[in-house]
Amino acid sequence: PARSSRRLAAPWRPDERGEQIDSKSLDFNDELLVCDRANEILSLFQRRASEWSVVNVATAVHRVAKVKRGAAAVAQPALLELAWHAVRPMARPGWSEARGLGNLAWSIARLELCDSPLMDA
Repeated sequence: PARSSRRLAAPWRPDERGEQIDSKSLDFNDELLVCDRANEILSLFQRRASEWSVVNVATAVHRVAKVKRGAAAVAQPALLELAWHAVRPMARPGWSEARGLGNLAWSIARLELCDSPLMDA
């Protein structure tokens, strides 16, 4: 199976956001990387959302945008819920994870996910 290319965050990392990449997050990303259908990704999100980090959620939205027929998932309420789950923490003042924000913006554009409140966030 695929393995996430990101490394564990250093324990001394100076930020206070608590968005560190731990082994559990890497394991969830590994599960996402082997999903080849949007429904699998959304199902995994619905089962495990409370355990996911912001990085996992952004990865999930990105994976949906990249898989074949991922755009067909736009009609599913779970996709909008997933996108909101990613946007909420990124909309907080002081968020500085540019890569995650960029990946999320690309994914939403690729999926043509049109939700005015989501776009305003």
